[in-house]
Amino acid sequence: MGVTTDAVHGTTLAVDILDNAEALRESEARYRAVIENVGEGIGFVDPEEQFTFANPAAEGIFGVLPTGLLGHSLRKFTTPEQFGVIREQTRQRRLNEKSVYEIEISRPDGEKRSLLITAVPQFDSQGEFVGTFGVFRDITERKQAEEALWESEAKLRAVFEMLPVGVAILDAERKFSYMNPALESIVDMSGKSLFNGDHKSRTYLRPDGTPMPAEEFASVRALKEQRDVHNVETGVVKEDGSVIWTSVSAVPVTFPDWKVVVVTTDITQRKRAEEALRQYAKQLRVLTARLANAEEGERRRLAQELHDRVGQNLTALSINLDIVRDLLSPELAVRIGPRLEDLLELVGETMEHIRDVMAELRPPVLDDYGLLASLRWYGQRFAQRTGLAIATQGADPTPRLPLATEITLFRIAQEALTNAARHAQAHQVSVTLDAAAGGVRLTIADDGIGFDPELHTQPNGRHAWGLLTMSERAESTGGRLVMDAAPGRGTRVIVEVGSGL
Repeated sequence: MGVTTDAVHGTTLAVDILDNAEALRESEARYRAVIENVGEGIGFVDPEEQFTFANPAAEGIFGVLPTGLLGHSLRKFTTPEQFGVIREQTRQRRLNEKSVYEIEISRPDGEKRSLLITAVPQFDSQGEFVGTFGVFRDITERKQAEEALWESEAKLRAVFEMLPVGVAILDAERKFSYMNPALESIVDMSGKSLFNGDHKSRTYLRPDGTPMPAEEFASVRALKEQRDVHNVETGVVKEDGSVIWTSVSAVPVTFPDWKVVVVTTDITQRKRAEEALRQYAKQLRVLTARLANAEEGERRRLAQELHDRVGQNLTALSINLDIVRDLLSPELAVRIGPRLEDLLELVGETMEHIRDVMAELRPPVLDDYGLLASLRWYGQRFAQRTGLAIATQGADPTPRLPLATEITLFRIAQEALTNAARHAQAHQVSVTLDAAAGGVRLTIADDGIGFDPELHTQPNGRHAWGLLTMSERAESTGGRLVMDAAPGRGTRVIVEVGSGL
């Protein structure tokens, strides 16, 4: 019996069907193996949101590995509000191809997780919605990191908002990305105006009052030099002409839209206080100079009075006593001669003391021979009175200093030597006059016990008034006085006067 053609064709068709079925099973097995081993959760839910398929990753995400997800509804893992979101997304998926949304689930162990769901609707051959193929990604850690970052940013912003100093963040073109309320208050300009760049029309000043070009701004320098720039004193001229004084610091940063952080401190009150202090110091120098002039005038007047009245009277008394002594008889000369000699000696000593006082009040050598000669003369006399070894050296400046300045330096030297004799327990003192910085420097140094200037220059300190007097004298001539002292290593009084200060 022969085999018919139809039978052959039937057998071949059956073989093809079997081969195709085997290939389909192998393909399905491969895809299933891939789905079951990927790290993302993959599942299929029917129109009622019940799982009909889930890979191990999805079961791990939902925390149901021992029992599996099949037959469980998404409602079990969510709150009513969250399940409402899912149902709304399902309704939308009946019309759209795909949706991506976030939900929060509660696992059976009570742990809450945040999921990002990518949902793709599935339809049958008649176009009926049969369920959703979903990819579930656990984004809990990312959400926590985002929330921590947001919280950190909120805290940082809150700190910036409360700071009493102005804080601004600028981009590469120095446009504002952020500013805190303190900055708006300091520069007296709204945030909107600052964002719009209205501040650029203002004039900015250097500390000396001259215009400050943009290249000197702290923010410009920080951006250009890529380094921190601190405490750039900047005056801001407002629209009404008043000036706000600020101290500005800028620090470059490398964030995409943040390039420099600028901190602004209002120092207007400090500048006003400094200016008031300068004016007060100027007035004090003028007053001190006037007092010094008045003191020197009184010294001259007293010296003149001593010379014209007391000195002349003593001279007349000495002459008369000489005449009386010559007119005495031999008998009276024997009886009262010794007393006349005592009187003449006493008058002579008194005249010598008067000359010393006159020299102290107004040393004639200062007028005639200059400052260095006066210092040598006074040092010799002071050494004789106190026993100190005083060495005076140096050279007079050429040309001579103004007489008022020479007198001031001479009086400071007198006060310093008096302090050395009274307080320092010194044995040697050096007085040096030399040139310095376009002027002169006077240094009085002793080898005494020294002292702590911080303790002894207070109002109740033993050196306070002497040091204050010397300092004010120096300032009255436009000079400065420096006290270099420490316990156990002596004291140096340094006075500098000249155009180079």
